[in-house]
Amino acid sequence: AGATPLKVLLIEDNPADARLIEMMLAKASANLFELEHVERLTKAVERLAKGGIGLVLSDLSLPDSQGLETFTRAHEFAPQVPIIVLSGLSDENVAIHALHEGAQDYLVKGHVNTHLLVRAMRYAIERKRAEEELAKERDLFHSLLNHLPDRIYFKDEQSRFIRISRAVTQQFRIDHPREAIGKTDFAFFAPEHAEAALTDERRV
Repeated sequence: AGATPLKVLLIEDNPADARLIEMMLAKASANLFELEHVERLTKAVERLAKGGIGLVLSDLSLPDSQGLETFTRAHEFAPQVPIIVLSGLSDENVAIHALHEGAQDYLVKGHVNTHLLVRAMRYAIERKRAEEELAKERDLFHSLLNHLPDRIYFKDEQSRFIRISRAVTQQFRIDHPREAIGKTDFAFFAPEHAEAALTDERRV
């Protein structure tokens, strides 16, 4: 038995463009992708709410939404789903903004073939998976810093604090860890203690 096909939601109001994408994905593999197509953002939001979509291909110009707002609204309703923007507009600024907002890729219609589209889709899925794993590690790290009784801190090459744990925050008698950022031991300890710590750190 083959692998379960990836459910792909295409948000595209141009029938010719939608048919072209459908043909590209069908050409890629008979059972690699399962394409669902909607023509409006409202329909896309309804479908995303039901779950099960593994990736979104979205035009930015739709009858009920225009420009980056199209991506932003889709991403808002399904932040866990990778989204590739498919646009008829080759605009570097729009592309950069879309990527900064969380799009996995920005492809220009008319400049996409089957190989490029499938590769972009695979990369988008892998990047999203990597982002989720990184977020889990970051959450674990934050949890450890906030709950371990041990005093944990990180410093730069000038011995300035760049991160401290909750235990260090309490030791320094400050309200929030960010109050220590950019400061050295001299801000919290007697000069002789701070100088000894600085000497040790330079030796290390």
